Amino acid sequence: MHRFSMALTLFALCLMISGVGMLCANAQEALPETERAERLKYAKAYLEAVPPSQVMKQMSASLTRRLPEKNREDVQDFMENEMDLDQIEAINLQLLTERFTAEELKAMADFYNSEVGQSIHRKTPEYSMQLFHEIFPVMLRSVQEHLRRKNGGPSLEADTADI
Repeated sequence: MHRFSMALTLFALCLMISGVGMLCANAQEALPETERAERLKYAKAYLEAVPPSQVMKQMSASLTRRLPEKNREDVQDFMENEMDLDQIEAINLQLLTERFTAEELKAMADFYNSEVGQSIHRKTPEYSMQLFHEIFPVMLRSVQEHLRRKNGGPSLEADTADI
């Protein structure tokens, strides 16, 4: 189960790195109803082009290809059967409308509904996973070195050697 937990942690980090969930959204002041409605309209149009369920499936497929074969089925099953996609979509709508203007959301929807946008959308999960796979060791070495320099603290190498 340790590897399954690690895989889910890595998956979550990949989502944050790729911006799929737009987790860094800042709360904004209350919007006039017309602006909020327009943002919601374009946010929905964007999510039709880039459905969260599709993004999750793409990320899951990309993630499971990189896992040891014995762990793939558990992760795939979890991603396909236990994720609350309705809640994920609701969170996406909320964050999109808080973070982006109607003009920005329309541009996103228009782009991702285009042929080029769909091509980029299909490639992004694998790109994000590969990016994370390649930068994670760099990040980990940096943390290990920082801890050693800071206080001669414990090495993370024993806990992370098999990642």
